[in-house]
Formats: sequence, structure tokens, C-alpha cells
Amino acid sequence: MQELGTSIHSAPWYCLPVEKPETRGSEDHHLSQWLVARETMLRVMVVEDSDAVCGVWRHMIDKIEGLLLCGEYGHVMAALVGIAKNQPDVVLLDIQLRGECGAPVLQLAMERYAHTKVIVVSNYADDIYRRHYINAGAYAFFDKSYELKALRRTLEQLAMARLNRGDSYAD
Repeated sequence: MQELGTSIHSAPWYCLPVEKPETRGSEDHHLSQWLVARETMLRVMVVEDSDAVCGVWRHMIDKIEGLLLCGEYGHVMAALVGIAKNQPDVVLLDIQLRGECGAPVLQLAMERYAHTKVIVVSNYADDIYRRHYINAGAYAFFDKSYELKALRRTLEQLAMARLNRGDSYAD
């Protein structure tokens, strides 16, 4: 609920009051349309320790219709908290984070958030890593140096499926 004295413009989007359509003004109607559109967007969380790579992912997510960045984390523990807090639809996961292995992020997503699709994007793209992470439940695995177009296509397909169906996305 919105706290007293809080401006509607500073309140979190989920706290905004919703009025009946016939009582909305033009500005409120556009806000309502935006909120509905936001609810159908695919929520993407990034787990990556490189600021430069995070910038690339932010740019890619921003350019694909239907995607919404819901969090960025550079450490495993922060990412584990972030998944519980944000409950993303998709996680872009680097498997090597400042000396930490990203596997616990995938494990938590598979155990507690089965709807979350984890896409591993790593420079460690040898077949042994690919097989391990795919067998552990990753939705896809991409080499971040050479497979950015394939990653983008996958994100576009997931976003389009979500927008077309409104409530879920392709498996």
C-alpha cells in the first residue's frame, strides 16, 4: 500500500493506485497501460562481475522489446539474495565471478524457482562446461566472446513468446 504523504511519482510501481477505466484521465490511462505492459515483460537478472560486460547486457536488454532488467549482481551471495527478492524469469549467469563459481546460482534457481530460465554466458565455454551446466538445468549456454548474436536471438524469442502469450513463455 502507498504510504501517506508519498508522491505517486516516487512510489514504487507496485504501490500505485489503480482506478476504474472510466474514471481515468489521459495521463492516468497511459500510466495504466505502461503498468500492464510492464507486467507482461520478461524480467531479466544479470549475474556478472565485469562492469563492461554488464554494460553490454544492459544495452542488449534495453534494445529488446519485452525485456526488463530486474537486477545486476557481481557476487554469488548477492545473486542468491537477488533471485529470491526479484524472482526473475531469466538469469544471465557468468560461471566465474571474482574467484567464485556461479553454480550455486543455477542450483538455487532449479531447486526453488523452477520457472526461472538460467542462461549461462561465459568465457569458459569448453564442451565440458557446456555439458555440465546444461545437464544441471541451464536453459542455454553461450560463449560470451563469440555467441552474442545467438544469445540475443534466444532472448528475443523468449520475450516474443512472453508478449504473445502474456502469461508464460516458450520452453
